[in-house]
Amino acid sequence: MQKQPILPLDDFGGDRHGKVDCTLAWEKAVKAAHAQQGIIQLTGQHLFTRPIFLERQVSVRGCGKTWATHMRFTKQGALHIDGDQVEGGWCFRNRLSNFLIDPRGAESPEVIKVNKAYTVSLDDVWVFQFGHKGGEWKGIHIEKSNHIVLDRFDVYGAVNDSTQGISIKDASVRLASVDVEVCRLGVVARGGAQVDIWGPHIERCMTAIRLANQGGTTITGGKMGNPSASASLIHIYPHAANVTIVQPGMTIGEGKGIVCEADPVNNNINFIGVPPV
Repeated sequence: MQKQPILPLDDFGGDRHGKVDCTLAWEKAVKAAHAQQGIIQLTGQHLFTRPIFLERQVSVRGCGKTWATHMRFTKQGALHIDGDQVEGGWCFRNRLSNFLIDPRGAESPEVIKVNKAYTVSLDDVWVFQFGHKGGEWKGIHIEKSNHIVLDRFDVYGAVNDSTQGISIKDASVRLASVDVEVCRLGVVARGGAQVDIWGPHIERCMTAIRLANQGGTTITGGKMGNPSASASLIHIYPHAANVTIVQPGMTIGEGKGIVCEADPVNNNINFIGVPPV
C-alpha cells in the first residue's frame, strides 16, 4: 500500500519560529497536498493572520499536542473545513492530529469551523484559551456535516461568560474523551444534531452539556463537575428527543445535576444509573 506523502509546511515558505505570517505558505501546501492526497506536517510555531482552509482528502499532522507544535491565530486567523469553499460543495476525508491552536490574538468568533463535510477527524488537538475578548465565541462549530469524530480533543476557554466549547448543529458527531474547560457551555447540540459522547471530562463550565436537538444524543460515563449555582451539569430542553444518559460521573457542588424539561415518554428520554432533577 502506498503511503501518503508528507509535505512539511516549511517547504512551502512556512516560518516555524512564529514570526512571519504563514497563510500563503499554507495555501501552497494545501494545493500540493490535495493533488497528492498528502499530509501537511507542522513543526514548530506557525502564525496565521487570515482564515485558512482545507481541501478534500488533505490531512494535517503536528509533532504533539504541546507548545512545541502550535498554530497561533491573530486578527482574522481561523481554521475552516468548509464544503462551501471547495469544488463539489463538500469536504471529506480530512484528519487533523497532534497540535495545539493558540487563538488568543484572534478576532474570529469560531476558532475551528466544520461545515458541509464528512469523514473528518480531529485527534489530539488542543484549542487553548479562546474567547478572551468576550462575545459569542466557539472553540469549534460543526454544522451540516456527517461522521465527524473528535477524539481526545481539548478546548479551554479564557472566560466562561459567553463561550461555547463544542457547538453542533444539524450534524452527526462522535466525541470521545474530550476535555472542555472554562466555558459558559461545554457542549451544545441543536437542530437535527446526532451526538454520541463517550467519557467526557468537562469542568469549570456554567453548564457542561446543553441538549436542544431532535436527532438523538447518547452520553456514557465521563466526569463532569462544578456547574454554577444557577445552572446544571446537563440541561435537556423541551424539544430535545431520543436522549440516553448512562452512568455519568458528576460532581454537582452548588448547581444541579440533570435538568430535563422534555417529556421522557413522548420524547424518548432515558436515564440509566442517575435520576433527573
